[in-house]
Amino acid sequence: GDEYIMAAATAIRSISNQKILLYRTGGDEFAAILFDADQPQMTALCEAIRKEYERHRPNWKIKTALSIGWAIWRPGDETLEQTFQQADLRMYRNKAELKEAENDQSA
Repeated sequence: GDEYIMAAATAIRSISNQKILLYRTGGDEFAAILFDADQPQMTALCEAIRKEYERHRPNWKIKTALSIGWAIWRPGDETLEQTFQQADLRMYRNKAELKEAENDQSA
């Protein structure tokens, strides 16, 4: 477990060319806060994190995947809590997509 967490943190930190505040929120979950990011930047950033994770993840017999969720907060639109909820929902959708893709590959 610790190796997975360290690989994920390394992947997130290593791809950033902008200021990122990174927090471990529990277990194997992180929250990364970026300033002045838009949807295309977030999509590209998530893809870069996934690729970097593949480089850093431990060489385990069981393949691990990195599920990522993100949301953009705009002052006045919603609360910060609602923004975190959106990111969390996106992460769970991503996790389900990864499981479905894994099942399709093994079938």
